[in-house]
Amino acid sequence: MHWILRHLAPPLRKPGPQEQRSIVRTLFHTCPACGKDLAGHAFWRLASVILDSANRRLGQELGKLISERQFGRAAQFQEWKGNENEREYYVVHCPNQRPISLVTVVSKTDLWSDDYVESTEVLDLESSRELLSLVGNRWHSF
Repeated sequence: MHWILRHLAPPLRKPGPQEQRSIVRTLFHTCPACGKDLAGHAFWRLASVILDSANRRLGQELGKLISERQFGRAAQFQEWKGNENEREYYVVHCPNQRPISLVTVVSKTDLWSDDYVESTEVLDLESSRELLSLVGNRWHSF
């Protein structure tokens, strides 16, 4: 099936904010910081990378940048192919708490596998301030 999707299916366009909102809302049921419904919260896709053997080095590099809190450099990773598995890093802005949350999602193309939240982390105030500055007015509401 993967071969069919890769070679015969028409090219897919990258999801826009509306599609991302629908996907993210389905995966994140509540805010990682406050535990409440996502109404009034906002999100932004920080980075993404394709999960295949050809991109293993890029995936490791992005993971390292995220763990070292080099968010500006991490945001340069915006890899996406509709027929490939990917790891996406989202940030969630909570109106009830000061910290920003980082949510890592694995997006699967296999028809028998679902996308899933790999990890969530409530960031410290310094990292949260850096992300607020980086994102600016590019937040998308849930």
